[in-house]
Amino acid sequence: MESERIIIKMIKTARPDLSMFFKIDPATVAEIGKEYNATSNPNGAICAICANGEQLGIKPGEFEFVEAPEWLIKIHAGIIKKLKFRCEAQIMIEKEFIAEDEEMAEKMMDDYMMEEFADLDWIISAYKGE
Repeated sequence: MESERIIIKMIKTARPDLSMFFKIDPATVAEIGKEYNATSNPNGAICAICANGEQLGIKPGEFEFVEAPEWLIKIHAGIIKKLKFRCEAQIMIEKEFIAEDEEMAEKMMDDYMMEEFADLDWIISAYKGE
């Protein structure tokens, strides 16, 4: 039987998204460079088990697997592949419009980013090497 043990290593520090609005235990954090036991649902969503025992949802691109079942690794490989494809397509569109109308291209890119990548701006920065 395949092991269901999940261990992740953080490549970005993660905190609860709404910590600025609600009182949240400051120990509910997954720090860059540290390894955490984790859980997953059948759809592949990952939660790190923080030092205080709380579960913290972790986004693709914020961690890498140290140990995970094959089915989960396959799900995440597909997620990253789709995000990379979307980024490449948007960058091509942006470059095409910049050649014609830089101001319009910038507005379109801002609108697109707000709509499509609401909380995924990290993937654009990572892909562009920023």
